[in-house]
Amino acid sequence: MDLPRRRLPSALLTELRVAKAESHGVKGFRLADIATLPDEALLGMVPARGTEVRVFVQEGFVYAGDRSGEMVRLFPAEQASLDVFNMFNGDRDLRTIAELVAGMWGVEFEDALLFVRSVFLSLLKLGVLVPANPLAG
Repeated sequence: MDLPRRRLPSALLTELRVAKAESHGVKGFRLADIATLPDEALLGMVPARGTEVRVFVQEGFVYAGDRSGEMVRLFPAEQASLDVFNMFNGDRDLRTIAELVAGMWGVEFEDALLFVRSVFLSLLKLGVLVPANPLAG
Protein backbone atom coordinates (compact mmCIF):
# COMPACT_ATOMS: atom_id res chain seq x y z
CA MET A 1 0.00 0.00 0.00
CA ASP A 2 1.58 3.28 -1.13
CA LEU A 3 -0.09 6.02 0.95
CA PRO A 4 1.00 9.29 2.49
CA ARG A 5 1.38 8.97 6.28
CA ARG A 6 -1.58 11.26 6.92
CA ARG A 7 -3.90 8.79 5.15
CA LEU A 8 -2.56 5.67 6.86
CA PRO A 9 -5.04 5.61 9.81
CA SER A 10 -8.11 5.71 7.53
CA ALA A 11 -6.58 3.10 5.21
CA LEU A 12 -5.93 0.79 8.15
CA LEU A 13 -9.48 1.29 9.38
CA THR A 14 -10.81 0.36 5.93
CA GLU A 15 -8.67 -2.78 5.88
CA LEU A 16 -9.99 -3.77 9.33
CA ARG A 17 -13.61 -3.21 8.29
CA VAL A 18 -13.19 -5.31 5.17
CA ALA A 19 -11.47 -8.10 7.12
CA LYS A 20 -14.22 -8.06 9.77
CA ALA A 21 -16.98 -8.19 7.14
CA GLU A 22 -15.23 -11.03 5.29
CA SER A 23 -14.89 -12.97 8.55
CA HIS A 24 -18.71 -12.86 8.72
CA GLY A 25 -19.05 -14.10 5.15
CA VAL A 26 -19.69 -10.71 3.54
CA LYS A 27 -17.63 -10.08 0.39
CA GLY A 28 -15.79 -6.78 0.59
CA PHE A 29 -13.39 -4.86 -1.62
CA ARG A 30 -10.34 -2.95 -0.59
CA LEU A 31 -9.94 0.34 -2.42
CA ALA A 32 -6.82 -0.94 -4.15
CA ASP A 33 -8.85 -3.88 -5.54
CA ILE A 34 -11.64 -1.78 -7.03
CA ALA A 35 -9.60 -0.72 -10.06
CA THR A 36 -9.17 -4.37 -11.06
CA LEU A 37 -12.86 -5.24 -10.85
CA PRO A 38 -14.72 -5.96 -14.07
CA ASP A 39 -17.26 -3.39 -15.20
CA GLU A 40 -20.16 -5.61 -14.10
CA ALA A 41 -18.93 -5.50 -10.51
CA LEU A 42 -18.31 -1.74 -10.65
CA LEU A 43 -21.74 -0.87 -12.05
CA GLY A 44 -23.46 -1.25 -8.67
CA MET A 45 -21.03 0.97 -6.79
CA VAL A 46 -22.34 4.31 -5.58
CA PRO A 47 -19.65 7.00 -5.55
CA ALA A 48 -19.81 9.68 -2.87
CA ARG A 49 -17.56 12.59 -2.00
CA GLY A 50 -14.90 11.99 0.63
CA THR A 51 -15.35 14.11 3.74
CA GLU A 52 -11.68 14.95 4.19
CA VAL A 53 -11.28 16.63 0.80
CA ARG A 54 -12.37 20.09 -0.34
CA VAL A 55 -13.01 20.45 -4.09
CA PHE A 56 -12.82 23.83 -5.84
CA VAL A 57 -12.35 25.45 -9.24
CA GLN A 58 -9.37 27.71 -9.84
CA GLU A 59 -7.88 29.06 -13.07
CA GLY A 60 -9.85 26.68 -15.29
CA PHE A 61 -9.10 23.48 -13.35
CA VAL A 62 -10.82 21.51 -10.61
CA TYR A 63 -8.59 20.98 -7.57
CA ALA A 64 -8.84 18.95 -4.39
CA GLY A 65 -7.33 20.12 -1.16
CA ASP A 66 -7.14 18.56 2.27
CA ARG A 67 -6.78 20.00 5.76
CA SER A 68 -2.99 20.05 5.47
CA GLY A 69 -3.27 22.54 2.60
CA GLU A 70 -1.99 20.09 0.00
CA MET A 71 -3.66 20.69 -3.39
CA VAL A 72 -3.99 18.29 -6.30
CA ARG A 73 -5.16 19.31 -9.77
CA LEU A 74 -7.91 16.87 -10.76
CA PHE A 75 -9.14 17.77 -14.24
CA PRO A 76 -9.92 20.72 -16.51
CA ALA A 77 -13.14 22.50 -15.54
CA GLU A 78 -14.86 21.38 -18.75
CA GLN A 79 -18.58 20.71 -18.83
CA ALA A 80 -18.28 16.97 -19.55
CA SER A 81 -16.06 16.30 -16.54
CA LEU A 82 -18.11 18.60 -14.31
CA ASP A 83 -21.34 16.84 -15.34
CA VAL A 84 -19.91 13.47 -14.33
CA PHE A 85 -18.30 14.76 -11.15
CA ASN A 86 -21.56 16.36 -10.01
CA MET A 87 -23.35 13.02 -10.43
CA PHE A 88 -20.95 11.43 -7.92
CA ASN A 89 -23.08 12.49 -4.97
CA GLY A 90 -23.88 9.25 -3.16
CA ASP A 91 -27.32 8.89 -4.75
CA ARG A 92 -26.63 7.02 -8.01
CA ASP A 93 -24.67 3.92 -8.91
CA LEU A 94 -22.16 3.92 -11.76
CA ARG A 95 -24.62 2.18 -14.11
CA THR A 96 -27.20 4.94 -13.63
CA ILE A 97 -24.57 7.65 -14.04
CA ALA A 98 -23.29 6.07 -17.27
CA GLU A 99 -26.88 5.78 -18.58
CA LEU A 100 -27.53 9.46 -17.79
CA VAL A 101 -24.26 10.51 -19.44
CA ALA A 102 -25.03 8.43 -22.55
CA GLY A 103 -28.42 10.13 -22.84
CA MET A 104 -27.10 13.64 -22.18
CA TRP A 105 -24.28 13.37 -24.68
CA GLY A 106 -25.93 11.10 -27.24
CA VAL A 107 -23.21 8.45 -27.04
CA GLU A 108 -23.27 4.68 -26.61
CA PHE A 109 -23.56 3.36 -23.05
CA GLU A 110 -20.16 1.61 -23.32
CA ASP A 111 -18.43 4.88 -24.27
CA ALA A 112 -20.12 6.73 -21.43
CA LEU A 113 -19.16 3.96 -19.02
CA LEU A 114 -15.51 4.13 -20.06
CA PHE A 115 -15.43 7.85 -19.26
CA VAL A 116 -17.41 7.52 -16.00
CA ARG A 117 -15.25 4.58 -14.87
CA SER A 118 -12.04 6.49 -15.63
CA VAL A 119 -13.11 9.58 -13.69
CA PHE A 120 -14.41 7.47 -10.79
CA LEU A 121 -11.22 5.42 -10.44
CA SER A 122 -8.90 8.41 -10.66
CA LEU A 123 -10.87 10.36 -8.03
CA LEU A 124 -11.19 7.26 -5.84
CA LYS A 125 -7.41 6.81 -5.87
CA LEU A 126 -6.94 10.42 -4.73
CA GLY A 127 -9.47 10.07 -1.92
CA VAL A 128 -11.85 12.60 -3.48
CA LEU A 129 -14.47 9.88 -3.85
CA VAL A 130 -15.33 6.89 -1.73
CA PRO A 131 -17.79 4.07 -2.42
CA ALA A 132 -20.98 4.90 -0.48
CA ASN A 133 -21.70 1.17 -0.57
CA PRO A 134 -18.21 -0.35 -0.18
CA LEU A 135 -19.52 -3.90 0.10
CA ALA A 136 -21.38 -3.76 -3.23
CA GLY A 137 -20.49 -6.17 -5.94
